[in-house]
Amino acid sequence: MKSQKRLHDHHSMAGLSLGHARRHAHRRILHRRLPPNAIHKHMRPKPRIRPQTVKLEKHDISTKVEEPVEELRNGSCIEEELENDAYDCDEDNDNDQSDNALEFPVPSVWRKDLKRPLYVVRPASLEDDENELVLNRTAMVCVFQYLKRPELAVCMQVCRDWNRWCLDPKLWYSMDLSQQKITQHTLQGIVRCQPTRLDLSWSFITGNQLRWLLPRLPQLKELQLVGLPWNTVKSIVTASCPVLSSLNVSYVGGLGDIQFAKMLSQPPDSRPGMVDFSTRLRHLVEIRLAGCDISDSSLEVLASNLSSLAKVDISCCTKIGDAGISRMVSGGLRDRLVYCDAQKCPRVTDKVLTALSSCPNLVHLDLRHCECVSSHSLKLFAADRDGVNVDGKLVTHAKHSHCQRIPSKIRK
Repeated sequence: MKSQKRLHDHHSMAGLSLGHARRHAHRRILHRRLPPNAIHKHMRPKPRIRPQTVKLEKHDISTKVEEPVEELRNGSCIEEELENDAYDCDEDNDNDQSDNALEFPVPSVWRKDLKRPLYVVRPASLEDDENELVLNRTAMVCVFQYLKRPELAVCMQVCRDWNRWCLDPKLWYSMDLSQQKITQHTLQGIVRCQPTRLDLSWSFITGNQLRWLLPRLPQLKELQLVGLPWNTVKSIVTASCPVLSSLNVSYVGGLGDIQFAKMLSQPPDSRPGMVDFSTRLRHLVEIRLAGCDISDSSLEVLASNLSSLAKVDISCCTKIGDAGISRMVSGGLRDRLVYCDAQKCPRVTDKVLTALSSCPNLVHLDLRHCECVSSHSLKLFAADRDGVNVDGKLVTHAKHSHCQRIPSKIRK
């Protein structure tokens, strides 16, 4: 307060107002703080640049001048990136006073670092060169078929075209992700590859992940869910499930008669354009139920809902007996059954051969480790069929057994 009063008294005597006194004091303090050569931005005068003129001949305009120089609002001038020969004028041309000369505004300071580009830049070609095999999709897909999966993953990182070609469904017919942890990136990769056969046996996948994945695989035909819990497997009971031809649910924990009947029942949801509300698994040709806790009643449900079934695997099912297999055969699988695996079923006896003898197309029957079935009964069963071999308690087709005994090199 005393300094302000002293400042007011000093400048009032000089005939200045209090506002002028404060501004005058502020300028004195500012000049003390700044270097001697510095000027405050508010006190710096605005530069006024007068454009100079250069005189060029008329015949030089078409060859040397490409674009006019534009003057900005602040008075400064800019120039475009030109070649080294642009505006290359000698001192003699500046002093030449001819009648045909023209005047152009030129900035006071010229840019000194005008250089030629180090390499030629051209626009990308819109047409593919069909003569180059590297850019031919048909040729490269044929080469990719001989590569392994890690090698295909490396090829996908070369360019965008190779990344798209490496995702051809022909290269990813079968995908084996057994005993692996399924993450979000794994699900995205499966959807991009669109496999026909998918193996998720003993993998770490949740029900929500499987429910999200199946509707996005319309080309899926074979699915293996061995060793997964029922809470995950029940996600296939949906209207968006693809039409499968082979399903493997062996050793699924918690899969009993009630759960199996629910799996083959009508889906609880629907989708647009849905006409047939029966189970989505009605087109199954092969089903594997090894090690499940099912009984004879499940085989009756199986025969009534899966009329196209040709291959059945019920091995290691301790609750299945002769009555269940007889119901399965008489329920509609008599003319279609080709393959039946019932090994390690302690309740199966020789009586089951009477029911299976009515299946004309049955060429594979496995009753090994069934203590109540005798080898003599199997020989009598195979005697009535042509082209069938008996090896203990295993009945196989003659062609398949012959091919297994011959080495692969000789077979070719």
